[in-house]
Amino acid sequence: MAQDKAKPDVTATTSATIAGGADGAVTDADSQQTDERAGWSREEWERFASSEADRRVTQALKQKETEYKTLLSDREKTAEEKLKAYETQLANERARAVFAEQALENNVSDIKAAWAVAREYGLVSDDQVDWSELRERHPSLFAQRKQTSAASAPGDVNGQPPDINTLLRRAAGYGR
Repeated sequence: MAQDKAKPDVTATTSATIAGGADGAVTDADSQQTDERAGWSREEWERFASSEADRRVTQALKQKETEYKTLLSDREKTAEEKLKAYETQLANERARAVFAEQALENNVSDIKAAWAVAREYGLVSDDQVDWSELRERHPSLFAQRKQTSAASAPGDVNGQPPDINTLLRRAAGYGR
């Protein structure tokens, strides 16, 4: 069973570069290695994704902890300067968190890019974001919703799903 197997080592990846000709032949000897992840089951992928997310969060927390320790151990700064620097970092992190929450509500497709653009143009101030200005300047940052019917039939974009009678008539060649 997939759950009884040990998690495969994901650090072993191929380092092949494809230098093949027009027929697609690969000439690099390293390309003969296979990526073990290709045969993973859904459960193995979910475990990997979960452990990777945990690893990234832990790494980010350790990095922040190291930054704060460095800030507090700096002997050239007074306690007041250290406190102001810490408060500035904390305010930036809070603003980023609020931005991320609001970005999800505003259908932003790339939150990191939107954060960088909003800060570059000065569209973020006191936990408020000028979403209309950001949408106007960079519409590609926002997810475009496709309007389809419940049956996802081509041309059904009126917002109301067709009833079964309409679908049967169309399939039989009658009606609209």
